[in-house]
Amino acid sequence: MISGGPYTTDDNLDFEPLHALCSQAADTYADALIFAGPVLVSEHPLLASGDFDLPPEAEADPDTTTLKTVFRHLISRPLQSLAAANPSITILLIPSVRDAVSAHVSWPQEPFPFPRKDLGLPKQARVVGNPMTVSINEIVTGISSQDILSELRHEEVTGGAPQAGGILARLPKYIIEQRHFFPLYPPVDRKLLLRTGTVEGAARGALLDVSYLKLGEMLNVRPDLLIVPSALPPFAKVVESVLVINPG
Repeated sequence: MISGGPYTTDDNLDFEPLHALCSQAADTYADALIFAGPVLVSEHPLLASGDFDLPPEAEADPDTTTLKTVFRHLISRPLQSLAAANPSITILLIPSVRDAVSAHVSWPQEPFPFPRKDLGLPKQARVVGNPMTVSINEIVTGISSQDILSELRHEEVTGGAPQAGGILARLPKYIIEQRHFFPLYPPVDRKLLLRTGTVEGAARGALLDVSYLKLGEMLNVRPDLLIVPSALPPFAKVVESVLVINPG
């Protein structure tokens, strides 16, 4: 199963989509759950203001509560329930530059800087880097939680007759042909992208660490499956013999 964040709406921290996702993964005995961030969105109005309460069972002291505590009780608990119901599942967490618990605010980024135990994650969960190429059931899977499709759409210039498949087939083609998870430089001005979160708005977009952009290359192998969460409409298409999925 494949999912892309955020996993709750801007007016609450109930994480109902996350609970529904974990329930479905448990009911269907999924082999793997690819869980792309953002998970705890840094610009979420309630997180940004600090005006929220943890569940009563958390028994957390407001004066000592940290984002790790919030992650343990709001994110890790449904994942623990999933792991208990389906012990053979593999859960892959891919961070985002918008994650509040990430030490890296630029792409590419390392996994969360905290041990799995501190975040309360089950042993079936693995936090990997962003982007990441992994092999799952002998399927080479490339994953990046950075919304490159929206930026490519903003910068794309085309001419002539429309190509078959439309824009949703063209945009992933740039990633595959250029063998890079972010085939765009410089990135789109963040002021031109959608604003989300707090009243003032925090523009989405890429904060690129140009000194490490080579980590976004696909040099050794072309993926069989490419997962690129985006604000564009969800889709699944075969592009250049690669199955491209935008879970939304």
